[in-house]
Amino acid sequence: MNIHFKNSAEGLSQQLIDRAEKKILKLDKFITERNYEAQVFVDIRKESSANSSNKLWQTSIHIDLAGERINAEAMSDTAEKSTDKAIGELGSELRKARTKGRSVAKRGGGVLKRLMRGFK
Repeated sequence: MNIHFKNSAEGLSQQLIDRAEKKILKLDKFITERNYEAQVFVDIRKESSANSSNKLWQTSIHIDLAGERINAEAMSDTAEKSTDKAIGELGSELRKARTKGRSVAKRGGGVLKRLMRGFK
């Protein structure tokens, strides 16, 4: 899994980047079972909201898996919280994609089985 960080905000610590990288690497268990090489793009930046004068941290994570793209975004008052939320959301999206792929494979197997029964 290749992880690329885009740091749009100044003052982002290397400790936060290392922590995020470690958590993203834990999600590799959802990706490696499909034998794909994943490209992960992480963008952490400060956003100013229209109705508030304070700035919020926004984390966007995009994973490219063999033609499939999975996105996760989160906003919070600190960079750590927004990164943790985005990684959590990404984990649930990866679980959902894995479950969806398994159910499609099972349905396809069922269709083939019914088709083969018809040839007896």
